[in-house]
Amino acid sequence: MSTIHFFNPESEAELSDGNPGYTPSRAARIIANAGALLPLWWANPGDIVISPPGARRLKAELSRRLGLRNMENAPTKIDRAAPWGWSPRAARFFEKHGVSCDLIPDIDLIAGMSRRSTAIEIRQLLGVESGEELFDIEELIQYISDSNGQVIIKAPLSCSGRGIIDCRITPPSVIINRARAILRHQGAVITERALDKQLDFAALFEAVNSDIEFVGWSVFATGSGGNYQENIVAPQNEFAKQLSKAEAWIEPLRLALKKTIAPYYNGPLGVDMMFYGKDPKVMPCIEVNLRRTMGFVAHDLAERHGLRGHLVFDPHPDGPGLTLSASETARFAIL
Repeated sequence: MSTIHFFNPESEAELSDGNPGYTPSRAARIIANAGALLPLWWANPGDIVISPPGARRLKAELSRRLGLRNMENAPTKIDRAAPWGWSPRAARFFEKHGVSCDLIPDIDLIAGMSRRSTAIEIRQLLGVESGEELFDIEELIQYISDSNGQVIIKAPLSCSGRGIIDCRITPPSVIINRARAILRHQGAVITERALDKQLDFAALFEAVNSDIEFVGWSVFATGSGGNYQENIVAPQNEFAKQLSKAEAWIEPLRLALKKTIAPYYNGPLGVDMMFYGKDPKVMPCIEVNLRRTMGFVAHDLAERHGLRGHLVFDPHPDGPGLTLSASETARFAIL
């Protein structure tokens, strides 16, 4: 069984843009080029990893180092297409590389499930505070007032923690202007009660043949604006101890995902979670990422390759730029 891998980190930005002629920004192209060889760390012998021509020598060297045969020659049969995330561009890319249409999902369906309203639906199934999807600026202003400003506003579609407004630290005029822009572009905003975050982490799942399998845990860090910063690379047994309070949510989450996502999607997905409050409580679903995440990368670096440290994606225009460090200040390249 052979899988064709494609690192396209701009997938969510493309879904958010909604333009059939979408072209990735220069920054997105730099990130895609820098991470083109990332799939080698979770690929299996016989798989294909699509990469730029300039990375051929490094790709061959890394393939040998990881015990993979040279991946320049395509197998006679491709059984699975595995992008970082599905998008119209990814679908066209795979079709161009001879992937059967049967292996490509309904992209409109993927786009719909990638919206943050999916997290609202999951939270409702879990019986926790769900948040709301609002469609009018006056309705939003009233919601913020009723909540004493303790509100997080999110764009229905965005990537890597972007499109998030923390009303606790954002001037009212900026809140309104940004919210109007989101409403104008995407037609709605997602609102949630602001929580006193203690720790960001995620549950990693795989959707396979209309079922959901738990893969493991991920612990990561975000900035004050919710933007992704880094993942911790460590054995799963360490995370299991650290996150023991969240263990009870795995089966309810699995069942909720099986109902809402598994019938329509095959592949990796991550559910961002949070410890919050002084006596930490668990918020079992902050976001649903219908794609591979850096949490999966960290998981594979630890479980498949025995590495540990702080995983930071540091893109360089000239080539791959993944760094893994033993501490936050001392980094060394693994690509």
